[in-house]
Amino acid sequence: MRDARDALNALRNDHNEQRRRVAEEAERQRQMQMAIKLNAMREKKHAYLQYQQEIALRRVQEEERQMQLRIEQQRMIPNVSAYTGYPPQGNTWILQLAYHIVFLYLDFHT
Repeated sequence: MRDARDALNALRNDHNEQRRRVAEEAERQRQMQMAIKLNAMREKKHAYLQYQQEIALRRVQEEERQMQLRIEQQRMIPNVSAYTGYPPQGNTWILQLAYHIVFLYLDFHT
């Protein structure tokens, strides 16, 4: 009877040891899967941040281009003070320019 108990205990110990090894292997597999998933998430984050930087760079380049266009357009607008003798003040310089164009036109055609 004692030998039977010893044999049964040995089988239980073997079974428990086998279950422990299976559990350890399952934990290793889970850890590896988590590491792979974490690496993929890091790569996605890196790609997204790079994409955001590219968008920001394009936005800055477009703003610089718009600024250059405005500067070029301002260079093309004639100096109203040369026509009127008055320095331009706000939006009134457009009215002053229009007045002088009309005045010159009427003076030329009379």
